[in-house]
Amino acid sequence: MFLGKYNDAWQKSGKHYSEMFPNEKISATFKAILEDWVPPDFNPWAAPRETGSPFGRKRGGPHPAIFRKRIVTTTMIKTQRTDDTHPVNEAFHDLRGKDGEMKIKPEYAERFGLLNLYEYLARNDVTWNPEIVSAVEYSLFCPTTEEYILPITHGNDRVEWFLLLNGQISMEVRDRDTGILLAYLHMKPGDCTAMPADISHNLWAPERSMLLVWENGNPQLPELIRLGKTPTAPLEEFGLK
Repeated sequence: MFLGKYNDAWQKSGKHYSEMFPNEKISATFKAILEDWVPPDFNPWAAPRETGSPFGRKRGGPHPAIFRKRIVTTTMIKTQRTDDTHPVNEAFHDLRGKDGEMKIKPEYAERFGLLNLYEYLARNDVTWNPEIVSAVEYSLFCPTTEEYILPITHGNDRVEWFLLLNGQISMEVRDRDTGILLAYLHMKPGDCTAMPADISHNLWAPERSMLLVWENGNPQLPELIRLGKTPTAPLEEFGLK
């Protein structure tokens, strides 16, 4: 847990603080705080137009959003969402795609899958929460839908590639360790951007948008980057400058 650790002014004034706790202990503590405070009619995974207010009298209680688990596949999502569990979000009612066609021999049926990603994301029931839908060793495709504001500042510990599938997203990029502003970005459909491993970013989307996040999920990367044994710049990952 930290305060001011990634803020230049707090660092220079000596006010920053951090302390390590066992994951089980700090996770349980924060979940208890959330259960005590989050209103039952407020869904933190939803856009403001879809949920109640986070403000008002303290009236917490058991909340399913606190214990929600992300979808994490080991190969590829093969089952399309349906109206029974995931109705199409009203922002995507006019976005209807055609399913592809796949012909494979029966003996290989378990090794292949075909998914209409636009249809899948149109039925996404959360915002700002990438879920792993395909994995090839450490190469992970993590799409999500975005609307309103990312509720946290996301600090990178590896390079991330963003491909905007529809809508629009704006981004504020800062130095991860000092919080100093580096750039503003505005993405439109088809735009691809790469986030270095040593930055933090905030995002906001004025309309429901689909974003595909691609990253290297190698668990050793943060330590390799800390030791300077692997590059932090996206192009350098591929041996380019």
